Amino acid sequence: MKFRITLWLALTALSLDAQEQGIKYFHQFEVDGALAYKGIIPTSLEATSVTGIYAFQSDGKGQLESVTFLRRGRVARDEKLGAARVEIIHEENREIRLWKDNQGRPVKNPEGFAQMQIQKNREGFPLMAYHYDTKGNLTRDRFGVAAYGFIPGEKGLRRRSLRFDTRGNRTADKDGVWESSFTYDERGRVSTTHYFDQKNNPLGVRGGVMGVLWLWDSNDQVKEIQFVDDKMQPLENLGGIQKTVFARDSQGRVLEKAYYNRGGVLWEDSRGLALYRWEYDDTRSWVREYHFDALSQLTLDDEGVAIRKEIWLPQSLDHQVMNFGLAINPLYETLTPQQKLLEDRYLLKEDIRGVAVYRRTYDEKDHPVEDKTFDGDFALVEDAQGVSLYRRSYTSEGLLEEVAYFGNFSQAVENLEGLAKKRWDYDMAGQAVREYNFGLDGSLKEDKNGVATYDWKYNEKGLKIQQTNLGVFAQVKEDKNGVALYRWTYDKFGEVLEQTHFGMDGRPTEDITGAFLLKWETDEYGRRTPLRFDTQGNPLTGTSNPSGL
Repeated sequence: MKFRITLWLALTALSLDAQEQGIKYFHQFEVDGALAYKGIIPTSLEATSVTGIYAFQSDGKGQLESVTFLRRGRVARDEKLGAARVEIIHEENREIRLWKDNQGRPVKNPEGFAQMQIQKNREGFPLMAYHYDTKGNLTRDRFGVAAYGFIPGEKGLRRRSLRFDTRGNRTADKDGVWESSFTYDERGRVSTTHYFDQKNNPLGVRGGVMGVLWLWDSNDQVKEIQFVDDKMQPLENLGGIQKTVFARDSQGRVLEKAYYNRGGVLWEDSRGLALYRWEYDDTRSWVREYHFDALSQLTLDDEGVAIRKEIWLPQSLDHQVMNFGLAINPLYETLTPQQKLLEDRYLLKEDIRGVAVYRRTYDEKDHPVEDKTFDGDFALVEDAQGVSLYRRSYTSEGLLEEVAYFGNFSQAVENLEGLAKKRWDYDMAGQAVREYNFGLDGSLKEDKNGVATYDWKYNEKGLKIQQTNLGVFAQVKEDKNGVALYRWTYDKFGEVLEQTHFGMDGRPTEDITGAFLLKWETDEYGRRTPLRFDTQGNPLTGTSNPSGL
């Protein structure tokens, strides 16, 4: 589905009357207990929030058609939304949601799917939610669940949520949860969440948590999260944290996040931090994140950073992340109050990767075209791959065509894999059919797997069914696993059933672990494990990591 003309006009010509176009803008949003998008804290298109705003567009009947994220007037990807835009199609007793990038292409969201189909009853209450990939194949989300079934209560709010696999069988998610239950307050906001096993017994998950108590502020945003047991008594997770408390500004942005144990004492998380604080400067487009320990002292996190400053550079398409330590800038106190507004109090500091500043440059279509890494003196420095600068180019359809590596602004270098450049070819469906690896001299070069070129084939559903490994002379050759050609078969839902291995002559062969065939089986919790067999069909012990997929 293409972007609606009215929305794009509203984004490019600010004089349009948004209300006439059915567009409303919000600083925040939530998905409520009935799976509906809910805008929070109204604003306008002219808002200068550094953290961006959300555009809700409705049709003439008041039905929501899309939610789009905007930063500095540009459509951009948002982690919470899961894409740049979510399009919503309304049909009788059904709603379809499509996650899209800023060019209108389908993308997989952080939850692991690109489409959701919500089946509703006559009252419009959600009964089922199915997940699909970018090709429309039923797929599992990041918790291993293909569909959720709901028992709705008053106003369509979910009272219970069950998990199902791709065949419609009841299953558990990756945390071992078979079912969740919810209660709500008088405003329809979730109050409690509890987890259950296959026999409906209370279950402790995610660090020992049996349930969650949610507390909300007047803007319908979470202000406190408490872990509880099945009797609603306070319960610490395995890390010793019992509750998380938030403070927010007038735009609903988090100003402070603090962790506490059961005794109400500040408690450090897995990063060694008990308290996070944020500052926002909408005029100069930056956000600062401060890290504190359990004594409320500024401290270094597990990456060696005390303050992280994120800035969208004015008058450019650059996004920059700067790391600071505990050392104070000796010149800071000599500055006037006005000068201090433009200066950082602390000195830059390299993180555990040796990088103090990360900078990314985007083109007009929001494609990342350059990545640079700098040290504390703003000199280009190598990242973990031995590269200081990445340059990317794209096809006219917006598909990544080439990435090249540099040590400075003009000197090409090879990364730790020994490659100076990678390039891709695509078919008419936008599927990558070849990947080429190059060395400094511009000729093909083998990567760490011993492959110079990968050749892929797909079935009519867009699923990869074959990978052929090629050498620098375009000859079929084995990779480091002892396989020259991989083939895959799938079930009707698009889940891989078998992976088979072949040699350079196309005959069946065994990989370095002795496996010719990997055959997947699924246990009662939905966990899929590949069983291994040799060319004679004999089962092998041990495990093997599937290659190519």
